[in-house]
Amino acid sequence: MFDKVFLPDDCQVLSGEEISIAQNICKGLQQSTADREHYINKNGIDQLFAIPDGNWSRTAPNELFELFKRLAQGRPGDIRYFRGLCQIFSGCDLYRISKEKETSPSKRSFSAEYLADLGKVLSRRNAPFVPKWEKLTKNLPARFIVTPPKLLGECGILRNDVIINYDTLTYQEQVALIYYSGISEWLDRKIRENGKVRICEIGGGYGALANWFKRAYPECTYTVIDLPESLLFSKLYLKLCNPGLQVSLGTAPVPGGIRLTPNYMAEKLDESFDLVLDFNSLNEMSPYQIEKYAFMIKSWTGGEGLFFEQSQNNRHLGLEAPGKALGKQFKERVCLLGKGFKLGHGLANIWSNRQADLNFRHEAVKTVKCFLPVRLRYYGNRLFMALRSLLKGTP
Repeated sequence: MFDKVFLPDDCQVLSGEEISIAQNICKGLQQSTADREHYINKNGIDQLFAIPDGNWSRTAPNELFELFKRLAQGRPGDIRYFRGLCQIFSGCDLYRISKEKETSPSKRSFSAEYLADLGKVLSRRNAPFVPKWEKLTKNLPARFIVTPPKLLGECGILRNDVIINYDTLTYQEQVALIYYSGISEWLDRKIRENGKVRICEIGGGYGALANWFKRAYPECTYTVIDLPESLLFSKLYLKLCNPGLQVSLGTAPVPGGIRLTPNYMAEKLDESFDLVLDFNSLNEMSPYQIEKYAFMIKSWTGGEGLFFEQSQNNRHLGLEAPGKALGKQFKERVCLLGKGFKLGHGLANIWSNRQADLNFRHEAVKTVKCFLPVRLRYYGNRLFMALRSLLKGTP
């Protein structure tokens, strides 16, 4: 099968009006970051929760804040090659040429010479992802194939009209799990019964999963909770890829649209969600922030909703996995283990406070049900430690 190398310059060129829309978005998110401290102080928000921490603290070894400063200037070239500035979310730099010619994305120049050199390495760098993508998508209906829009400097290998790169593979794994776990069918049933479904994603990256959801489930109302610096990326991506879609910033309801809520406003979301999602965001936060999100997620999902998360082990970075905190809040856990494909981004779990009514597709995913509440083990361990301390103190 012939594969075409899809270059950043193969993307549709943005119009002057679209550039103007993007620049207004940049101004809005600059204001949101500037207002953060005032909002926190005025509303008595817990600073330990609201201020970026863990892998996203200002002293962490990543370029989020530098990239935000650059992108927020709204330069047309940066907007055109937007995808060359998104490596902080997946860890993969789509525009990396070689170690010898490497520059940090926040300082990168999208010159004609640089883009020509990039074109020479795209095929070699992305070819290994094609067979993995084929394995992931082999038995999936077309609706569940992640198809990146040909916009904003997307690049990779084009097969079956899908641009394949590392990020495509990452989001395809998430969508495959949503399909094989039965969550997709569960959402369809909710929509048939209620005409709508409410979804919340914690840490939306540059917006790729939200973009897929709104195309696969047009009836859904989608909320993304993230740092305002990250929301600049997701709002640009979602609005420019979906001009007719309502994408708003804040806590006000957006029925049928996408709401981007700065993390420092998350405690103000006093509502319910059918499905809450987290893909490797909680495991990049401080233990305190994980505990607080676990409590809020339990409140948002109530007795009927589901929380679906996938988390890599980040202990080598001094960070904690969210399982312990989640186990204190939820009674049921279903662990998904790749059977037809290898999970590349950590263990996937579905948490709920009642046994989930899901139609698992066992030919591709094995499930392990933890019928005893996970939190029972937590409190059992605490009781054991207390008894041991008591016995040690007994003469």
